[in-house]
Amino acid sequence: MKLSRIQIRRLVESVINEEEEPAKKDMGKVTTYIVKSGETLSSIHKERGAPSATLQDQIKLNKKDNPKFDEDKLSVDQRIQLHTHSAVPAGS
Repeated sequence: MKLSRIQIRRLVESVINEEEEPAKKDMGKVTTYIVKSGETLSSIHKERGAPSATLQDQIKLNKKDNPKFDEDKLSVDQRIQLHTHSAVPAGS
């Protein structure tokens, strides 16, 4: 059986994704964070987010309780939920 380059690439990517799935399940603890001036969800996630959580995971978490949550329109003192790394102190 001959495989094309595309088929080999898809096969390798599917194996890699299968190996990564167990790690994605541990998205750290969920904490409340208060947005400060100049912050975006992306910058907050990069600084405080759990390593295995994605930005999309953070958006889904906030939309679960607030369907109208807009990640592009955060306001100062807004409370958001974050999947955070266990080493990040609560409430910081």
